[in-house]
Amino acid sequence: MACDILLLSPWSEPVTVSPGYQLIRRELAECAGELTRSRLDTYLQRYASTAARVTDVARFWDQFLYSSLAPYCPGLLSLAAALEAEGFSVACACLDVERERDAYAGGDWLERTLARLCDGVRLAVGVTSVTPEFDRAVTVLETVKRLRPNLRTLIGGTHVTYLDEEPARHPAIDVVVRGEGEAIACEIARRWRDVLPIDDVKGVTVFHEGRIVRNASPPLINLKTAPIPAYHLIDEFSRDRVKLTPTYTRGCPYGCSYCVESIFFERRVRHKDPVRFVDELEIIAERFGWRGIHIADSTFGIDRKATAALCDELEKRRLNALFSINVRPNLFSYLGEELVARLVSLGFVEFYLGAETADDDLIKALQRRQSFGELMDCLTRLKALGVPFVKLYLMVGIPGDTHEGLQKTINSVRLMIREDLIFYATAKFFVPTPGTEPYAQFQVPEGPGQAGSWSRYERYNYPPWYPHDELTPMDLDHYLCLIQSVQLREYLGKLGRKPSEMTSRARDWAAEAYLKKQYM
Repeated sequence: MACDILLLSPWSEPVTVSPGYQLIRRELAECAGELTRSRLDTYLQRYASTAARVTDVARFWDQFLYSSLAPYCPGLLSLAAALEAEGFSVACACLDVERERDAYAGGDWLERTLARLCDGVRLAVGVTSVTPEFDRAVTVLETVKRLRPNLRTLIGGTHVTYLDEEPARHPAIDVVVRGEGEAIACEIARRWRDVLPIDDVKGVTVFHEGRIVRNASPPLINLKTAPIPAYHLIDEFSRDRVKLTPTYTRGCPYGCSYCVESIFFERRVRHKDPVRFVDELEIIAERFGWRGIHIADSTFGIDRKATAALCDELEKRRLNALFSINVRPNLFSYLGEELVARLVSLGFVEFYLGAETADDDLIKALQRRQSFGELMDCLTRLKALGVPFVKLYLMVGIPGDTHEGLQKTINSVRLMIREDLIFYATAKFFVPTPGTEPYAQFQVPEGPGQAGSWSRYERYNYPPWYPHDELTPMDLDHYLCLIQSVQLREYLGKLGRKPSEMTSRARDWAAEAYLKKQYM
């Protein structure tokens, strides 16, 4: 289809994990599937008069918990909507989906796919990426330049915002967009359309006349007046193959040392117009049939007034969907008991908390501004409200991690599962993100070759690409597996099964797959 601008997200690659971890995750998923339906039924019985309508429970769980669908970058759709508002025609594509569309045509799928997608593009191709996707994003633009050398190219995302010189010097990349991209991309598109130079556009980094030009950033956009993301650009083939994760706010007032959110979007929290955001949720729930929607704000509910306004609108509409959010252990201090209870009654059934570790010294070193005691208090109060799915984010291999500290975390997870304070804890390797303080302290190489390609910065990738002062790669994987295995043992107990019952399945699986490269 002819358009002015084509926006792309890179394709995914399998993440290498240890066979033991793979086995435990498979068993955990099976057990969780047996436990979840009763929890949801209990929740719906308790909040039947006020909760969201969920008429297709089976589909809800298939999508909400076990979906392996490709994530559709919400930033691309926001960018597309901003460009359309300026009069540009736009197409968006997720290359995971496009690879599937072209799977049986033979030959080089990427070149064939990009040749098809670029046919009719008049002005430019843009790609976004996080750090593990960066090498693939560059490959995309190299291929575009080879196929259509007349097209302009741009790249954006968190990675290139803080490591902009390498991509700016790359011959296949015309401009690097740093930070929030809507206003910047619109200005670039206007300049290219009118055949004007872009080297003075705010928020860009370019290689101009033999030197790097890095311009100051523009003001952040007003989310309240921003258009609804361009969901209409997702075609019928893609709709059942992608996972949509909208956001209500941008920014975070907390300055956790390892998190790029408060740097990229700054520490002032901005929110969308609540009525239009519920319009957005309704599109996802009704047009796409998603019954479980993860609202991907890094810290949901920081703006109490905006959260109350969202609740007002959800009460009016009672969408056919339930919701998942990310919150902090001090949730009740910034949102209040009444609003948390209101969210629960309106269909917010899954709360993810960033616990990271049970070691208070490490929490302090990460500048988390929380404590383990505060986490336990929050979990107790969420249980009292009847939240069916409370889950934790944990990290293994934090600088300063010790055997003793990790064992404390494992023991805490066992207790939380046993007391029904949490439903699940997901653990990943600590990976320093470009733009953050730990990344600068690690002094890691700014490109592939020395520590491996950027794809190794994936937080599940085994072995971790950097050395830990106290723990070997095998130690780190051992604790990652232990965090999962203590949960599996508790799950089996709740289901009235013995751990020995999984032995035969484990033996069969290991005989078939242990010596092969395993993927999540």
